[in-house]
Amino acid sequence: AALREAAVDACDVQAIMVGTTHFINALLTKKGLAKCAVLRLCGGATGELPPFVDLADGLATEIGVYARTLPGGMHHDGVSIAAVDTAATQLAVREAIAAGATA
Repeated sequence: AALREAAVDACDVQAIMVGTTHFINALLTKKGLAKCAVLRLCGGATGELPPFVDLADGLATEIGVYARTLPGGMHHDGVSIAAVDTAATQLAVREAIAAGATA
């Protein structure tokens, strides 16, 4: 949308710079962080690594307010795992919002 609004062709973009100072400061101080939800479209194998598992000590409990695995998604090679269950996904979004997720 930003490219369209700026009337820029994506082929003309040579680099994207992301400022990380605010992000890193928020992580280090644990201030100003949004309450997050993770809705993972997946198969059964991903249960071995739950959402937020790779975050620093205490950060997962600071920001992770809701996590749910849902049917659907694709393998890394593009082969379908299962069809997305739209009703289950919509319910999970409502539950995440009720749990306080804002991101």
